[in-house]
Formats: sequence, C-alpha cells, structure tokens
Amino acid sequence: MRLKVDGFVAGQIVMQKVQQSPARSWPVAVAIAFCLALVALIPQLSVLVAKQGAWAGSYFSLDFDEPAYSAYLGALIDGDPRLNDPYTGRSDQPHSIQPETLFSIQFIPAYLLAISARFFGLSASTMLIALRPLVAFLSALAVFWLLNSISLSKRFSAVGTLIVLCLGSLVASPSEFQLGFLRGYLPSLPFPLFFLYCGLGWKAVTVAERKKYVLYALLQGSCFAVLVFSYFFLWTAAAAWLCGFILFFLILQPSRFRQTLQVTAISASISVLALIPYAILLTRRAADMDAAQLLVKTHTPDLWHISELICASLIFVVLVLFRRDPAKLDTPVVAFALSFAALPFLLFNQQLLTGRLLQPLHYTKYVIPYAVAIAVISAWTALTRRERTGDLVRLNGARSLTIVAISILIFSAIASAMTGRAHLKSSISADEKWLGLTQTAELLRHPDNLRLQRIPVVFYTDLVQADLSPTTRSGAVLWSQHMFVFSGTSSDENLQRLFCFLYYSGVKPGEFRSMAETNSYVSLALFGFERVCSRDIGSSLAISSAEVDIQEQRYTEFVSTFNFERTEMIPIDFVVTPSDYGPDISAIDRWYQRDAGTNIGGYTIYSVTPRL
Repeated sequence: MRLKVDGFVAGQIVMQKVQQSPARSWPVAVAIAFCLALVALIPQLSVLVAKQGAWAGSYFSLDFDEPAYSAYLGALIDGDPRLNDPYTGRSDQPHSIQPETLFSIQFIPAYLLAISARFFGLSASTMLIALRPLVAFLSALAVFWLLNSISLSKRFSAVGTLIVLCLGSLVASPSEFQLGFLRGYLPSLPFPLFFLYCGLGWKAVTVAERKKYVLYALLQGSCFAVLVFSYFFLWTAAAAWLCGFILFFLILQPSRFRQTLQVTAISASISVLALIPYAILLTRRAADMDAAQLLVKTHTPDLWHISELICASLIFVVLVLFRRDPAKLDTPVVAFALSFAALPFLLFNQQLLTGRLLQPLHYTKYVIPYAVAIAVISAWTALTRRERTGDLVRLNGARSLTIVAISILIFSAIASAMTGRAHLKSSISADEKWLGLTQTAELLRHPDNLRLQRIPVVFYTDLVQADLSPTTRSGAVLWSQHMFVFSGTSSDENLQRLFCFLYYSGVKPGEFRSMAETNSYVSLALFGFERVCSRDIGSSLAISSAEVDIQEQRYTEFVSTFNFERTEMIPIDFVVTPSDYGPDISAIDRWYQRDAGTNIGGYTIYSVTPRL
C-alpha cells in the first residue's frame, strides 16, 4: 500500500526522521568537515614545506584587501580601542573622537579573534592561519545541518555540502580553485552563521510544537543580530532570503499562515532592535567612507548575471512541475528552493528600491554561488521525492554518492595544492618581507627606540610591508595602499602622504605621469579601483588625460615647494628599505639625518632625525 501524504506532511516526516537519527548523521558531517579543513590548510602547508624550517610566520593570502583586515586585528590584539586607524596609529581619545569605519562597525569577528589571541598569547597572523581550517570545518557542519534538515539521506547531505562549498567556490573564482569564503576574518568567520540563520528559519516554520518554533525564531533573530555587526553582505543576504522564503512559504503552505507570521514577527523584532544601533553607527561614519567603499547612487536593474539566468530557469522548471502535479512534490522544500533561487534577483536589484549599490562583487564571490548551489540541490530534493511504505525521501545509490564525495574531495585537494604551488613564489617573497617586519618590530621595541612619546612612523619603501606593518605592530606608516579605508586620514591628508611617499622614493614628476596613466598603485590611489578598472572598457567613468594633467601638476608643485614645514606635518622616524635593490632615497637625506642603519635580513632599517 502506497503512502499518500501532502507536501507539508512529507516535510514533517522528513524532519522527524532526521531528528531521530542524529547519531548516524553527525559522524559523517564531522568527517566531511575535517577533510574540508585539511583542504583549506593545503596552501599554507605548501609555504611551510617550501621554507624548510625558515618560515617567518606569514599567513597565506590571495586577496588584495586581506592585509587591511589583519592590520585592524593586530591593532585590537595590541590593545587599541575599537575606533582606531592601524596605519596612522591614531585612535579614539576624549580630545580626538574618531569616526566609524567599516572595520569598527563590523567589529564582532575581529573582537572574537582578538580576545582569543590575547587569551592564548597568539599573533594576528597565527589567528588567521588557524581561522582557515576552523571556518572550513564550521561551514561544512552548518551546510550539512541545513541540507540534512530537508533530506533523509546523510550521504546526499555530505555530497551536497561538498558541492556547495567546493564547487561553489570554484564558480566564484573560475580562474583558480580557492575556498573564497575563507578570505581574512571577513567574510570567513560569520560565513557559517548565514547557513545557520537559514536553517533556523526552515525549522521555525516546519516544526509543529509552539515552544520549539518560538525558540528557533528567537535563535534566528539573535543570529541575524550577530551578522549585522559582522559583515554587511551576509546580513543583507540573510534579510533578502527571509523575505523570499516567507513569501513562498505562505503561498505554498497557507495552512501554516499563523505560525509563519508569528515566527516572522519574533525574528524580525530582534532584527530591527539590532539594526537601530547599527544605523546610529552609520550616521557617525567617516566622511570619505562612502567613496572609499564605492557606494553608487543608481536605480538601474541588473538582470544579466549568469546566476540569475540559472535561477530563472530553475524557478521556471519548479513552478511548471508544481503546477502539473503538486502532490508529487515536497512543498516546504519547494518554497525553500525558490527562496534561494530568488536571492540573486533580490541582491543584484535591491537598488531599484534603495537607490544605492554597494560593491555587488562581494555578493558574486561570497554569497550567490553558494546560494545557487543550495537552490539546485534543494529543488532536486523536492522534485525527486519518492513515496514508500513506512519510508519517505530515501535516496538510492549510496555507494555512488560516496564515490562522488570522495571524487570532489580529491579534486579539491589537488586543485588547492595547485593553487598553493602557483602562488608559492609570491608566498615565499611575502614571508621574507614578513621576516623583515617582525625584526623591525623587535628593533622598534628596543629601549633606545622608545624615546618617542608617540607611535613611531616608518617609511617602508616596499608597499607590501607597509600594508602588513600594523599586523606585526612594527610602527605606523608614512603611506599604505589601504590607508584610505580607515578614518585616521582625510582624503587630502592621504594624498599628501602619497606624494611624500613618492617624493622620498625618488619618483620624478615625469615618472609620476606614466604611473598615473597605467594601472599602478598610484592610479588606484588617485582615481579609485572602479575608475581604473573601467579605463580599458570605454566607460564614462574612465580616467581622462585632463585629470592626469591636474594630478601631475599637483605633484610637480608638491616636489618643487617641499620644505621643512611638510616634514613637520608628516614626520617619519625610521626608514625600512631593501638592502640591495631598494629605490633611491637620497631625498630623505635633504631633510633627515640617517644613522648607519641596521641590517635585518634582506632589509636595512635607518633611524632618522630631522635636520635643523
């Protein structure tokens, strides 16, 4: 006799069976999570093996912005307040209130890591190294739990977890394999919370007992509150997903109208309470923060992402099959799948209502690929449900699923090793720069160099070292490529510091123009990432020759009128430059007296004092 049940009852049976066998499911989840953690650690291990015991302590990174996050983390570990600028050494004081930045607003992940680092006596670099396998492990558990909540098969949940995290990462970075969600502590640390949030939302509307669904709603709201102060692109994605899920669930499951509204009211209330202080912090943000974060005012729709095309096709297929025979589909899972399929449209087109567009690339890399994978998996689950006597939603081919899981893991491990090998040369170079930084930090802490009543300012001729300097707490810097994202300097001061850096590095006005006309750190600092990227595509934002002329004229005037007053405005105390291949820093000698210098590996550090 075949078991006849409607979609919601099917979902209830699924939930009950999953809850009845946690002991059989979670060992599989832990095994998958452990394997993924090892995959995440492979690039770092490749550096350790290559250095053969001479590793200086650097963390593996492929992202340009990661040093800014590690700099802020290093400042918190060192005891700086939440409102601080690690590059200038300035922090919030009663007589000097610092504005908010994206780092100080998204403070929860940084503080969790900083408190842990202080407790265990670890550095910022060590915390970031440990964070990669930890987050990979937690993300695997979170995704497994989410998929297992809508499926009876532990093997299918395991394969789905690998598809979401590994293949989703490959889609996000098609040029090379990397677990993209592991970038820095953002978005990595709050990343598993997004899936936890979605899973709590699912459970809150599918359980029948009032105490349970109220508890799930409270936990979901609390999870959202943590996301709000963790990462903008995850909490906005969570909010968009909930809107879509509740809408589809109410349409497909009208019998649960009252429970769904109660759950939504509880979760939304906590969410609103979290957004109030968040909005207050935003009103205190730095004046240049919007420009630094590339906030654009527009109402133009964006409907041509590949993820939108995939999800549009998926939605069409699901709705057609549901319309033909809804009794054959697992209705709650259909709503779940549609909510993830709708997510790209909501995130890429929210500007139609808000009129604001903020770096949609972050959604493309850190949210959408994983959401699309979940949409496909959950839709497949809903469309292939089988009814059997005493059993429901049981998938055949357990051996095949095991083979698929092992294959994905082997592929991911090989691809991760290839990524580490491809970047091995740059990673070794970065580790050598790191050695120079750590030794500089030790030298600056020497009693003879503690004469200053302020944080020493170091002129690093190597911009990679300047970017990483605050992570090792080796002094404030004259200028860094990421100085503009913090609030310690205005846009005008940042420009003056850039000009000082170029002048002390021996850059002539004629060389300045060629650097401003090409895609270099100079053009990025002068015109911004978006305009530099649009240089070659004929965009209206492209940099004009007249704008380059203006900046060249400003730099020429800066060099020709440089005097002691400028050195007093932006003083430097130390110079760190490569011993063999550094730039011409003879301009320093016009204004400062250098000592004999101290060799630190391949670098030389000079203590300088102003000439009077």
